[in-house]
Amino acid sequence: MNLTNKQQLPSPFFHAVEEMERRYKEDDRGDITTTTLLDPPQVVALKKRHDKELSEDVIDRLWALQGQIMHMVLELAAPKGTQVENRIGVEVNGWKVTGKYDLIEGDTLYDYKYTTVWSYVFGKPEWAEQANVNRWLLHKNGTEINRLILVLMFRDFVESKVGSKNYPANKVVQLEVPLWTLDKAEEFIKDRVKLHQKAEELADEDLPPCSKTERWWNERKGIFQRCENYCAAKEFCAQYKRS
Repeated sequence: MNLTNKQQLPSPFFHAVEEMERRYKEDDRGDITTTTLLDPPQVVALKKRHDKELSEDVIDRLWALQGQIMHMVLELAAPKGTQVENRIGVEVNGWKVTGKYDLIEGDTLYDYKYTTVWSYVFGKPEWAEQANVNRWLLHKNGTEINRLILVLMFRDFVESKVGSKNYPANKVVQLEVPLWTLDKAEEFIKDRVKLHQKAEELADEDLPPCSKTERWWNERKGIFQRCENYCAAKEFCAQYKRS
């Protein structure tokens, strides 16, 4: 992935994003991470095989950068006796699946999300999926988790909208995620790994299309939000070109 700075932001912005990218690539992420596991196989395959041809502007990484900074500060502030920011892995169908959790305190796994109110109001099923996948990985590595808590920090919170339908009451909300059985989690992970493995064998034009839900259909604007604004690989996507 090539980073650009079309808006000519001050150089520290570019170097900060560049440094985060470097650290991410140096991390032992195995064959697939819990986050990528939940992404559409078409998107993952296209980004992987066209990585050197893709580019993304620094300004489009600023929210992610703020989230990473928040994670770093909270990691430094974690009290003794807790476990923070460790990556764990398990081999599944020949692939090493890895996940990096945010905080374990007692038997509770906390997952920090620096996100939007929109995501909270409409819900993101992948949050619960990711939490349960990480719980399974921890189980396989000898750590038992009995509670899953999402800590949602809203970057676009507006105090005056509190009281509106479904609007969060505070700028930080904690949500408890229902626990899957470990067997259900294992079956889910195996199925997702197989989908991504199959996608790697297919040509670009034969990749399984993303679903309407995965494309984030915006009925008001009449566009697929993910495709238009958040998919770096869209120029290589046959489905996008047909739409």
